[in-house]
Amino acid sequence: MSDEFRPTDLLRQLVDHDVDFVIVGGVAGTLAGSPIVTNDLDVVYATDPPNLARLVGLLSEIDAHYHDPAGRRVRPDAEKLSRFKVSLLTTELGRLDLLREIGEGWGYGELVERSVQYQLDDSAILAIDLETLIEAKVLAGRDKDLHALPFLRRLLLLERGRRD
Repeated sequence: MSDEFRPTDLLRQLVDHDVDFVIVGGVAGTLAGSPIVTNDLDVVYATDPPNLARLVGLLSEIDAHYHDPAGRRVRPDAEKLSRFKVSLLTTELGRLDLLREIGEGWGYGELVERSVQYQLDDSAILAIDLETLIEAKVLAGRDKDLHALPFLRRLLLLERGRRD
């Protein structure tokens, strides 16, 4: 298990396995131009059974297991992913945080409507837009989220200025 974080490889794997997901958290900020570095990939995933099956298949291939300070290697499965709101995983490609929802109960379907499309090689990927990212970070209220807000708000002002 490598401690190296390889977000592009994680994203390629999600795309290659046809997993329906939206990028949230630090990588969404990075895609929008934030200078803040993150050490994990946070995604909200669709919870329908076919998507869960594809996701579990991918997780098996990248040796995913729940992050456990005691060192136990508990592997995710469809039942856990449909029941747990948050799954903090360690993989051979780095940390992957799988979330059923963020903010005020925003699941995959709601977040698709609040997303921006980016290109990854020949594929389109979705990440939440800056307004949604800011709102989610305010609601989370953690120190690291609050620290990111000035950068994200500045990016949003710049983005709005380009649209006007």
